[in-house]
Amino acid sequence: FYLYFNNMLIIHKGKRLVKEKIADVLAGFSSFLSKVLPCHQIYDTLNHIPRLSCVRNGARMQCFLHVRGFWYERGAFCMKTFKLHLIRHGLTAGNLDGRYIGGGTDLPLCDEGRAQLAELQARFTYPQVDTVFSSPLLRAVETANILFPGAAHQFTVHDLREAHFGVFENRPVKELVKDPDFSRWITPGSGFTPEGAEPTADFHRRCGESLLKLFEYMIRMDVTEAACVTHGGVIVSMLSQHALPSRRPEQWMADPGCGYTLQTDVQLWMRDRMVEAIDIVPFGYADTLRGQAEAEENESYR
Repeated sequence: FYLYFNNMLIIHKGKRLVKEKIADVLAGFSSFLSKVLPCHQIYDTLNHIPRLSCVRNGARMQCFLHVRGFWYERGAFCMKTFKLHLIRHGLTAGNLDGRYIGGGTDLPLCDEGRAQLAELQARFTYPQVDTVFSSPLLRAVETANILFPGAAHQFTVHDLREAHFGVFENRPVKELVKDPDFSRWITPGSGFTPEGAEPTADFHRRCGESLLKLFEYMIRMDVTEAACVTHGGVIVSMLSQHALPSRRPEQWMADPGCGYTLQTDVQLWMRDRMVEAIDIVPFGYADTLRGQAEAEENESYR
């Protein structure tokens, strides 16, 4: 349930009260209003506070404060959700060549990557949003510009970058799989960090905090829907930590130009630090995945 504040209005005589005159009164309610409670608890609690009255208005609940013979509208409580479309950037030459590309390699999209994004746009539907966050790396910024050319508010967020792979950066994966240090690094819980690389624990901490901060920005600025273009490893880390339903990290992998629609409300975000994965982006792409899975299953029975 999301709490939003209107200007204080005197509804008894239809006049506006200067905010400074009621600042002292409002201060006494700040601790209560900062709490996120189920709707019925809000209603019951407010009706038991002296000089407060709650009025149901359809799906909304309006709270009025009685001061010196006047009633002031304190705000309204309603169910409100926030959606973030989390999308992986398009293909780069490094992806096609099978190189290990992380935050230390700033590649643009390749021609195949741009063509693939155009095909996805032609076949499926991407959400229309005014606010777009992206990693500062070229491949993410370019993907964001292609998929959301009309976004009025575009932000590059440093903490959305991919992990830096240190001495393994930009090397062929075929070679790395033969390196025992690489095997140590990708083994969960090993604690090993190659020279120049971002420690795995630091990377996961950064990703988890970034997801929650994006939603915090949306909640505070009342942005109910936005998109975020970042990297495959970032998406996997974010969702394996804070998404419902709970899945293993490898189950959150996303194809280039694709991702997930996440949804939360203030209560789920503040109390549980969780979001819900409710769809696959672009819309309609999930049907293709299901069709491929069914075809593979049928082929296995032949």
